Amino acid sequence: MTTIVPMPPVNAQKMGPVKGSASGALGALATAYYFIPVGLNSRMGRAYQAALNEAPGATALTDVTLQENWYWIVIGTMRHVTITGEAVQ
Repeated sequence: MTTIVPMPPVNAQKMGPVKGSASGALGALATAYYFIPVGLNSRMGRAYQAALNEAPGATALTDVTLQENWYWIVIGTMRHVTITGEAVQ
């Protein structure tokens, strides 16, 4: 387990459920090993920020769930992350 954001205050006001997604690719055409990341390393942070942006004024998320799916594309693999949670202020 890794903490990616600071803990919200105990008396944080709940603002409702939110959801954010982001994707990244890993690959290179016609290679045996995929080694060129494109947006791969920042996808968790981008998905978290997208979820926060759904609730204007939100400062953090609680009750977070993370789902990651990946699939083959012509030049490698695509990794898609979806973060859902309760926005708090």
